[in-house]
Parts: sequence; C-alpha cells; structure tokens
Amino acid sequence: MNSYASDQIASGRMVWLDNLRLIVGVLIADLHASFYIAGQPFPDFKTAQHVDPVLFRSVTYVVRAKLFLIISLFLLCQSPDRQFRRYTDIIHEQSKRLLVPFLLWTVFYTFYPLTKANLFGYEGAIWSELTILWQWARYLLLGSARYLLNFLPTLFGVTLLFPLYQFAQRTPWLCFIVFLKHEADIWILGYLQLMDRFPFLLRDVKVLTYAGYGMVPGALVGLIKQGMDNKRLNDCLFFAFTASISLFGLKLTYFFTVIQSGNWQYNYTSAFWAVFLMPIVLFLACMPATLRKWPLFISRLAPYSFGIYLVLLVFMVPLKIWLWQNNMVPAINVYSKFVSNVLATSFTVWMLSTPPFLGWSVGLRLLPIPAFTKQFPMDLR
Repeated sequence: MNSYASDQIASGRMVWLDNLRLIVGVLIADLHASFYIAGQPFPDFKTAQHVDPVLFRSVTYVVRAKLFLIISLFLLCQSPDRQFRRYTDIIHEQSKRLLVPFLLWTVFYTFYPLTKANLFGYEGAIWSELTILWQWARYLLLGSARYLLNFLPTLFGVTLLFPLYQFAQRTPWLCFIVFLKHEADIWILGYLQLMDRFPFLLRDVKVLTYAGYGMVPGALVGLIKQGMDNKRLNDCLFFAFTASISLFGLKLTYFFTVIQSGNWQYNYTSAFWAVFLMPIVLFLACMPATLRKWPLFISRLAPYSFGIYLVLLVFMVPLKIWLWQNNMVPAINVYSKFVSNVLATSFTVWMLSTPPFLGWSVGLRLLPIPAFTKQFPMDLR
C-alpha cells in the first residue's frame, strides 16, 4: 500500500471516506426530488416525461441510508481510539450523537406536516393523531414522524451490537451473514405483520438483520489490518465495478417498467437484490480510492452530511407544493428541487452549526450529558 494510504489509515482519517459521506448525504437529500407531490413518478404526465425523474431516481436511489449505515459502522470499527474504550462509553457517545438530534427533529417534523395539511384541508386528521399517546410512542421509539427519522433509532440499535463487528474483524468471512437478511425480510412480511404491535416487532428484527450490514465494515477493517496491498485493492475495484454495472442494469429494467406505467412497481425480485447489495458494492468500489490523493477541504465538509440528512425535508415540502401549484413539467420540477434543496439545506446546516449552542442539532457537536458510571470494558478482539 502506498505511503499516502498508509498515513490515512494510521491517522484514522480517510479522506476518500469523507468524500463518500458527503456524496451520500447530498444524494439522499435529493432522492425526494424524484417524485411528484403524491409520491408517484408524475403519473399525470405523458410517458416520455417520466424519463427524467425516473432516471434521476435510478442514480440517487442506489445510495440510500444503508450506505450511510455502512460508512458509520466502518468509522466506528476503524477509529483507533475506540478499540480500547469501554463499550458503555461508546454507546453513550453514539446516543448523544444520534438520539439527541433525533428527539429534536422528531418534535419538529411531528408538527411540520401541518403546513401542508392546512393547504390541502386535512389538518383535523393531523391534530387528532397528535392527541393519541400511542402515536407519540411510535414517534419517539420508531421515528415514524417522518420516514427519514426511522433511520436514526435503527442505526443506534445496530450500534448496540458493536461487539459483533469487533468479532468480524477477527473472522472476516462472517460478513456473508448479510445475505440472510433476504430470508429475514420474507419472514417478516409473511408472519410478523399478522401479530399485534407489528411496527415494534419489525424494528427489532430490522435491527438484527441490519447487523449483517455491520459485519461487512467490521470484516473490511479486519482485512485492512491484515494488510491490503495495491493489488488487492485493485482486484476489489474490478470486482465491485463489474458487480455494480450488473446490479445497475437490473435496476434499469425495473425503472423502464416504471417509466411505462407511471407508478412504482413492487414485484421485481431482481431489483430488490440490486437495491440490497448495491450499498456494499459501492463501498467496495470506493475503497481503492485510498490510493489517491483527495483535497483536504472534503474532510471539513463531510461532517455536514448528517445535518443535510436531518434538514432535507424542511425545504423539500414547500418546494414540492410550489412546483405542483405552478404545474411544472417533470424535468424542471425534479432539477429545480435538486438544486434549490441542496443550496438551501446546506446553508441552513451551516447556520445551525455556527453557534456553539446549536451545533448539536445537526450532529456537529455533542451536548455535555454526563457519562455512564464505570463499567467493565467489552472488547472481543
């Protein structure tokens, strides 16, 4: 491995990973730009006009929050200072980093839909829902106030299984456990949804199955520690590039059907496998970038990606309403939302991160919450 790559790993700072974090944050933010106000790919327009939004989504949809999860757990496993820290200290830090902003934005996004509801006349249903105690339990425990929020308690739950990822560093073949997630998903849909309290059971099983994604970065960190020379990294790039082209081809066949119908399709097993494996393949494809030099300013921008994820719907909702009211054609609708939302969201995150007392709201600072009392360390290396 060249000296630049070795220095990155030794220092715990991988600029290529920062670059990936930033790209993922922006693309996830603009995934929501690809569909119409009711959630479908512009079904009221002509078939030819479906092409731009659907192809735009075909690119942004390959990253998704699962790649964010892999990046987060890779950083958790790779960071040298965490190798000898107590398990409870690690979880305490992650709870401040994930759950404190989660609580703030849960409250915000619980009431934010009223802006849209007042326009379309269903604000009564929203207020009625807010008076139900059980609904608040779903908001706070499952992140159901908005779809993007459910990722945060899931990521925290997956982080609780950190000792498993340490074990995967010693036994890299355990990363293949990730393929069991497919069978687990079938079991969830076939059996658990018939049971009471299905959403809570679903989240518990989802955390366990997403641990398969955590075994992948754990195994990769183990392989890096064993020694990843240039040849191995280039072989990794060749495999990942070939696999990504194949998987993206499967997605394109799915999106061709969406273009024809103007509605999302839910019965394409091959497209499911493409979505399932693409985050892993993309991460593998980016690992050889360790061999290249990247501008250091990327490392300064990368931490803002988490805030972009949290704030993305603040501007997306009014943008969708305004473009819908003006009956913009799909191509202008999508790309206007893309550019406007990136600029407005990035500026807002920067503004929130500037005052020391607000940086925690977008994950750039930690609230000074007292640490846990002393516990036995948990290191399974």
